[in-house]
Amino acid sequence: MRTFLLLLLLLLTPLVSQARQSVGVMVNDVGLSIGDSKEVTGLRLNFRDRNMRMVRGVNATIWTAHEPMRGTVNGVALGLPATSAEYITGYGWGLFGVGAEKDLTGVAFGGLGVGAGRNLTGLVSGGLGVGAGENVSGLILAGLGVGAGGDFNG
Repeated sequence: MRTFLLLLLLLLTPLVSQARQSVGVMVNDVGLSIGDSKEVTGLRLNFRDRNMRMVRGVNATIWTAHEPMRGTVNGVALGLPATSAEYITGYGWGLFGVGAEKDLTGVAFGGLGVGAGRNLTGLVSGGLGVGAGENVSGLILAGLGVGAGGDFNG
């Protein structure tokens, strides 16, 4: 595991300062992408998202997206320690947290918290808190509190 993480760090280091660059082993945007690629079906590894439009599959990041958050993850959004996108549909996991600028739908776990700017729907757990700017629906678990700017159903 340590060897894998070291290799991943070595691969991502040159790409950190070049936000618009990515390297991929892909055919028609399907496969493996390392860096800030715009569209991928498969596995996308990046330090911090800036130009992402759509990921169908797994989007693994080291930090939350630049603001304003853009793009959609349909599948799995992984964050070491945090992950975010404009829309997340599927599964989100972040050691610290998971965030969606607009809507988060599916299953999400954030060690500290999970949040959505608009609607949060599904099975969601945040170590400290879970919140949404508008509506929350589903089964929600939080260590300290849950908040919704609109309706709460669950």
